[in-house]
Amino acid sequence: MKKRLRRRFDKKNVGTNKKKNKVKSVLEAAIILFNNGDKARAISKLEHAFSENPKQPMFGNVLGVMLHQLGKQKEACGVLKKYLELHPRDGEAWLNLGLIKCDLGMHLSAVSDFDKAGVLEPKNPVVFFNRSGAMIELQRYQEAERDLKCCLQINPRHGEAWKRLAFVNKMQNDFDSAIAAYSMATEELPNDYMLWDDFGFALSVQGDMEKAMTCYVRASKLNPKYPSVYLNIAKAGKLAKGSNLYKNAMSIALDQKLDPLSRSSVLFAIGIALDAAKSFEEAFSFFDNANQLMRSQIQYDETLELGKIDAVMSTFTDQDFSRIVASSAASESPIFIVGMPRSGTSLVEQILASHKDVYGAGERREIKEFADEVRYPESIENIPITKIESLRKRYSEKMQNLSGTKLRYTDKEPRNFMFIWLIFTLFPDARIIHCKRHPVDTCLSCYMQQFNAGVGFSFNLEELGRYYRKYLEIMDFWDKKFPDRILDVTYEALVANTKSETKRLATFCDLVWERSMLEHHKTKRSVFTASKDQVRRPIYQSSISRWRSYETHLGPLFEALGDFIF
Repeated sequence: MKKRLRRRFDKKNVGTNKKKNKVKSVLEAAIILFNNGDKARAISKLEHAFSENPKQPMFGNVLGVMLHQLGKQKEACGVLKKYLELHPRDGEAWLNLGLIKCDLGMHLSAVSDFDKAGVLEPKNPVVFFNRSGAMIELQRYQEAERDLKCCLQINPRHGEAWKRLAFVNKMQNDFDSAIAAYSMATEELPNDYMLWDDFGFALSVQGDMEKAMTCYVRASKLNPKYPSVYLNIAKAGKLAKGSNLYKNAMSIALDQKLDPLSRSSVLFAIGIALDAAKSFEEAFSFFDNANQLMRSQIQYDETLELGKIDAVMSTFTDQDFSRIVASSAASESPIFIVGMPRSGTSLVEQILASHKDVYGAGERREIKEFADEVRYPESIENIPITKIESLRKRYSEKMQNLSGTKLRYTDKEPRNFMFIWLIFTLFPDARIIHCKRHPVDTCLSCYMQQFNAGVGFSFNLEELGRYYRKYLEIMDFWDKKFPDRILDVTYEALVANTKSETKRLATFCDLVWERSMLEHHKTKRSVFTASKDQVRRPIYQSSISRWRSYETHLGPLFEALGDFIF
């Protein structure tokens, strides 16, 4: 944004009133001072001029922009507001005010300013581009998409707009459109290595690994020191030990000056490559260092997080769910898939989504958002029926828009296990599938994955073990509260007896079993999880008892899990 605003200081943009040479002279002098680094004198000159001539066009606008450049956002906002009271038809000033408000986090108010700018400058693509940014911050992605299409209609070669459109499409789970937008963006921004990496990731979500690798390699050639791309290459199984890409990654990993999160990405990438090469001792060293770096960078309060699970169990210990009356509007469509991360939830969803009547919606945020909205668990008993029906309707409408004519849809946010009571409150006839896997395999798989800060328990073996114990405790609690309502599916059983287990899944979900459920790897759909590459392979057994290759390093995990190891 600063680069765009800085262009407002060019002489050709400010000498708009040739009849008033004095005004022009003041503006030019202030801009020269500002560009030469004497910002205080530039500001002082314009403040004096603006106070003397508040009705003079450009004084207030340029002063507001300069204050913004100096990080004085509130002052800049005040100056522009005062200026616009006198010059309400200055579209550029409304645009600048909206941008400054965005910097202040006032995105909704900024939209109003962008709207005014759009009325005054309807052919200015910058207005629609920046309005889309505010909409993204407000998570109103459909409106952001409309803004970007308006921007591109005016300027079809706006590379940044294509890039942002790809992001917006991705956030709406529309990867076909995202890939088309990325393709256009790379034509306009061929040297943007991060764009090529993002393009590759979108292609991998759709299962086109050959084209994804082409993008990753392009990104690595444009910037051999870009850490993120090596992790994506490693996850695609293409970071072969000893290859040139591997050597590049290793050189980055040794750079102590690299920021910790980026260095952690490369360490995870090398760990994955060494694991694939069966160099387990070396691999664990890299995974361990990567996790230590991640843990040093995040704020994870174990007492608080485990306490949240305890609070849920405490709240519902004496509660009787049978008193909740199902609404006639309650849907039987939702299938919720819960469990620990890396426990097989993606595989189960892929199997179900291979059925002609099931739409796989991936990891959804709505249930967690609803829980926050109703202050779950402490206020769950006081939710009015009208609120329950409202939340149910919002969720159902959104999911039905995604699933189209499909009879059922899956929501596979693993840690929805916290919200089982809320799920059954909203959808008394919902199906809940609990994915289980050997505790040590589950925890080790988490430890080998660079999750974001929201999975803060995964970066320390002892914290992982204690979190796993607490998760099993609450699942045992739910099983007793809702007997025969939650189906346990064990990863090991699914691998060993795929046909019979998929039939169990179909029966539980009131589906007629289909052979396509055995050929889940052939199903074409977007998979936006850490397991996106694995679910496109036939079921394999190499992930069972994987932990034994690392057994000598897992003492802290064994101790934390205690008698929960089976």
